[in-house]
Amino acid sequence: MGNSQDSSVKDFLRTYDITAEPKRTSPSEMTCSDRFGDVRRTFTITYNPSPEPGGYDYARITVRAKGTDAG
Repeated sequence: MGNSQDSSVKDFLRTYDITAEPKRTSPSEMTCSDRFGDVRRTFTITYNPSPEPGGYDYARITVRAKGTDAG
């Protein structure tokens, strides 16, 4: 997501059509899950403050996807 014009977490969620409501799991982390076709997607977003005063904060997004049995 770095070095792009569309680099916020909100834009990431919109771009990948993630419609689930995020749930805060800690002060610096939130998770959301949804289904996309036959796949269950879980996104964990961890916010990391910049170690430098006045620096940029950043977020790490972890994606897990698992197919569901259609039969």
